[in-house]
Amino acid sequence: MELCYRGLVMGAGLYVSVAGCSGPPGMGRTLGADLGTFQVEADETTNSCGVDALGRAPSFAFDVELARADTELFWDGHVGGTIRASLQFEFATLVSVSLRPSRAADPGCTITRTDRISGALRADPGGDVTAFSAAMSYDFSLELGSQCSFEEGAGAGLERLPCSMSYVLDGRRTRAPAPSGGGPTEPTGPEQPSDPQSGAE
Repeated sequence: MELCYRGLVMGAGLYVSVAGCSGPPGMGRTLGADLGTFQVEADETTNSCGVDALGRAPSFAFDVELARADTELFWDGHVGGTIRASLQFEFATLVSVSLRPSRAADPGCTITRTDRISGALRADPGGDVTAFSAAMSYDFSLELGSQCSFEEGAGAGLERLPCSMSYVLDGRRTRAPAPSGGGPTEPTGPEQPSDPQSGAE
């Protein structure tokens, strides 16, 4: 069975996510040392894009695999971010989608989306990461020089530009890291995290 990120999909093909679907737990990871699979609950905190923008949901859940290599943290094996010794981390990605290509005097219509996730991993006394908390935001705007009509924005699911959505994330580990040199471990139930202040600067 595949584990899929529950994303908000933009009609023009802009996926409001920083992850996609993965294969069996532990098999999609290609970079860094395995930290396990985490079940994440996302709850909306702000939304200036409108109640119906992109089919948005006030809350949703998804699974993500994390891996670490020194100062890099990988989200589902292909989105890389930074992580400090304090276990604080940050991801940032930028996507541009053309709704109408530019031609001659027409600058076209292109919408950009900036995704940011910042938070901290939480580790148990033995140093195993068992949970994390984070803030996630999506910022939408017109590309510099671009001109979009109201109909084009509405057709893409965004009647207001610029606008943003933000969520608070709570992740709990459901699969422990795979043994060194071995295959993936079996999924387990959500594990109890350590002190929420663990790993904070």
